[in-house]
Amino acid sequence: SAVPRSPYRHLELCGIAFILYSFLFERKVVVVLGKQIKAGEKLPFFKYDTPYSAANSFRQLLAEHAPLVLVFMSNFGHPITRTFVGRYAATYDELTGGSLALVVRSRADRLARSVGPDTLPYPLLCDADGVLYDLLDIPTRSGALSTYSLEAWQIMRDAKRRGYHSPANGQQQLPLTLVLDKDGTVLFSHYGASLTDVPADCGAAQSLLEDLDVAKPVDVDDADVTIYADPGAAPDIPGLTPHVHEYAQPNLGETGVFSVFDDAYKDEEYAIKTRAPSAVLYHSWQGRGFLLLYRVLFTASLRPGWRKPPCGRNGPASRT
Repeated sequence: SAVPRSPYRHLELCGIAFILYSFLFERKVVVVLGKQIKAGEKLPFFKYDTPYSAANSFRQLLAEHAPLVLVFMSNFGHPITRTFVGRYAATYDELTGGSLALVVRSRADRLARSVGPDTLPYPLLCDADGVLYDLLDIPTRSGALSTYSLEAWQIMRDAKRRGYHSPANGQQQLPLTLVLDKDGTVLFSHYGASLTDVPADCGAAQSLLEDLDVAKPVDVDDADVTIYADPGAAPDIPGLTPHVHEYAQPNLGETGVFSVFDDAYKDEEYAIKTRAPSAVLYHSWQGRGFLLLYRVLFTASLRPGWRKPPCGRNGPASRT
């Protein structure tokens, strides 16, 4: 016999339809179509909220601030996110070749009490529902061993000492770093392997733009820069003023050879210290007189008949 149809069959069908509607329409089909983005692809334009404004145009953000370093992190209250929010704000002046924007998984209305339009020097995009995170397939992991780096361990340890408690489910949102051109083209894409696998500060973001050769040149006003200046008019810098050594006039008669790379003053001092005793005597008038007298006596001693022969040799016979 046929199995009787359940009287709640229509309720089951309605439940299945509601679930499909929730995933396909409320989540913007990101669960089905989400995939990791690569360099060369384009990020679609969208509207985003900040704690101080709603329905902002991402197209306009890129047109005004490209090349843009776009960093995706966890919620704003996470200790690691808060650490990098402060770092990026403190070092934002080092980012001269582009701009930076940070995306967090937090509600804009809840951050409006603490984050105003002048609180941070860069835009703070809020995506509490994780639409962009699902669209770009930014993974989440559970467990500290698979998500924490050494730096993350230190940050979380300090946060727990101040009373922070990790979520009960243990799911950790991993980061993503993108570099975007003004038309949304992805110039660089890096899915972080740990919670701190993002540019350390804006100086690192600037280095990233320079390595990609997309950093905007810095405008320098050369109107007041003097290219050719009188060397005598240059200011003296303490500790860097060169010492001027006055060289003595070399005595070419004594040195014999003079080179343009020789220091005659130092060479004379060195020669006096290292001369042999006979050379020292020769270069003084007392020594020259002594050597002349020695030469005369030595020459005279060689002449025959200069010395008297000793007794007993060619002399008178001895008496017997």
